[in-house]
Formats: sequence, C-alpha cells, structure tokens
Amino acid sequence: MEQTVMVKKVEDFVFELFKSSDNSNLLFHDYKHTYDVVSAAIEIGKGSDLSEDDLELLQIAAWFHDTGYFQSPKGHEKISAEIAVKFLKSENFDPKKIEKIKALIEVTEIGKKPQNHLEEVMCDADLQNLGTSDYKNRANLLRDEALTIHGKQLDELAWLEWELKFLNEHKYYTRYMKLNYNPIKNNNIVQLKQEIKKLKDKNEESLSKSNIESEKVNAYESFLPGMEYMFREVLRDHISLSVIADNKANLILSVNAIIISITISVLIQNYDVNPTLNIPTVFLLLVSVLTMVFAALSTKPSKNNGKFTKEDVLNKKANLLFFGNYHNTSFELFEWGIKEMMNDKDYLYHTMIKDLHSIGKVLNKKYHFLRIAYLLFLYGITISVVLFMIFMAYASRA
Repeated sequence: MEQTVMVKKVEDFVFELFKSSDNSNLLFHDYKHTYDVVSAAIEIGKGSDLSEDDLELLQIAAWFHDTGYFQSPKGHEKISAEIAVKFLKSENFDPKKIEKIKALIEVTEIGKKPQNHLEEVMCDADLQNLGTSDYKNRANLLRDEALTIHGKQLDELAWLEWELKFLNEHKYYTRYMKLNYNPIKNNNIVQLKQEIKKLKDKNEESLSKSNIESEKVNAYESFLPGMEYMFREVLRDHISLSVIADNKANLILSVNAIIISITISVLIQNYDVNPTLNIPTVFLLLVSVLTMVFAALSTKPSKNNGKFTKEDVLNKKANLLFFGNYHNTSFELFEWGIKEMMNDKDYLYHTMIKDLHSIGKVLNKKYHFLRIAYLLFLYGITISVVLFMIFMAYASRA
C-alpha cells in the first residue's frame, strides 16, 4: 500500500523526536523497535485483510506508541497517546479516528486485553519480536535497558526465567501471527529452557565445588591447632637434638685437647729416653687432631648473606623464620615481609615446613661429622693403646 499523507507526517514527526531527544538509554525502545512495530502492523494488517483506513490508523498508532518513553518509561503508553492526540488535533485529523488511535496506543500496555480485532493486530505487532529469530538479541538489549533506566539488575538465571515466564504467558491474538510467528516463538521457548537447564547444571556444579572447597577449608581450619602444636613440639625436639650434638662435640674437643696437651708435654720431655714410643705417641696425636677437626666441623655454623628482596617474598622463596636470611635487611622490609607472610597462610606454613626441613638437614650434617669424630676417637684410642703395648714389649726385649 502507498503511504498516506498523514502517515508520512507522523513518521517525520516521530523521527524528529528521536533525533532531538536524549534517547541514549533506550537500548531496546529505540527507533528500530518503532520501525519494526510499524512494519509488523502493516504485515499483520494485510494478512488479516484490513481496510486501507484501518491500516492507516494502525501505522499512526505504531509510530506514536513508544514516544512517551522520552518523558518517562513508567506509564509511557498514556503519555504516548497524549502526544499523538495533540499532534493529530493540530493537523485537524478526524476526532473519531483520533480516539481509535488513542485506544490502539494504550492497549499496548502490558496486561491490557484488546477489545476488538484492530487492537489485537496492534498488540501482536508490538510483540512480534517474540516470534522472530532476532528475539535473543533484542531480549539482551531489553535487559541492558532495564539496568540502565530502572537500575534493575538480575543475574543471568533470574533473567532467563523471567523471559521464559513472559513467553509462556504471552499469546498472539490474530490468526496470521499464530500461523507465521508462533512456531518460531515456541522454538525460542525451547532454547530458553535449554539455556536455563545448562545454567542450573553449571551453577550446581560450581556450588558443589564450592561446598567441597569449603569443607576442605573448614577441615583445614579445624586442624590448625594440631598442626601448630606439631610444629612447636618438633622444632623443640630438633633444637634439643642440636644442643645435645653441640655438647657432645664440646666434650670431644675438651677431652682431645687435654690428650694433645699431655701427650705433647710428655713427648717433648722423653723424646730421647725411649724413641720407640714416639710412633704410637704421634699416631695418638694424629687421632686426637682428626677427632677435633670433625667435632669442630659438626658445630660450624652456616653463613648466609642475610638479605632478601620483595620479589623473594612475593614468589614465596624467602624464609623469614631464620635470622640468617634477614640479618642484613632493613627493619621496614623485614616487617613488610613478615606481614605478607602472616596474611598468606599457605606461605606461612610453607615457610615453617621449609624451616623444619632446613633444621633437619643441619642436624644431619652435625651428627654425620659427630659420628666420624666418635669413630675416629674410639678406634684411634684403641689402636694407640695396642701400638703402645706392642712398642713397649719390643723395647723391654731390647
């Protein structure tokens, strides 16, 4: 059909409204939506064999039906009707037709029921997008618009469930829409159900994982007192073992120092009296010296540079529980590092475990050298005594 003069004037008027008004927040109720409703009204009207006059009224109502959005989204249908009435009266349009157009605009309010066939066509045209393949894109725009204008923010699942409820409750009134748009609308319903199911399954899986992690955390938290007691007792035992090792090393050092001092004094005084005893005496001195060397190695402290960097802390490489790793570091950096470690339980317990492991390695080294010192002393003294007996027997026969 050819566009009437009045329809053309209305189209130009509405277009100027969109151009001059601030409609940046109208993501769904934009000019495209209005144009789509006008096109749908023509399509449905022709498919329903409406007269040229009725088609003109439908087009005018469709162009005006959302112009009230520029003033207020709430009750915009009545505002749109008032804008239409004012414009049409200024154009000296037929008053009876104006009343019909007013009713056509107001019937687009959600929840209102059409009272005649023309109003049914108007309602179907306004919601024709429900039965199109572009429904999902337009629905997303409607969601964004609701957030922008009304501040209504629904999570994805709640929004999809609202969409599904709306589509299930909606029905097309005209035979044309039931035949041509209902099948696609039903397909959109099926797709929504599938999306909701997938999202629910995903949420249940996430919730299940969250519960498992929460249980792990709760179990971990309940186990913390026992862990702290374990660390405290094990560290105390390790320190006690270190003290015992140092005491044994000191005892060996003291005994062998006495043996060396006595042996040297006797050897110097009797070097020429009985030369045959010099060999076992020198052997005894050698044993005592070696024993003292390994005893001293068992007590030798390790030396570190005493520095760490922020990168070491952030990468969880710095052990701030041992003084040798921070004695050359500024207090400010050390304090920061300690606080970082205290705020990270994994880092804290990792450091405690690492510190415990380091003490164990030090103890292993201590007792390794201490064992060698004890064996040297034990076998050395025994061999020295045997040598003294052999050389004394040899000297008495000579």
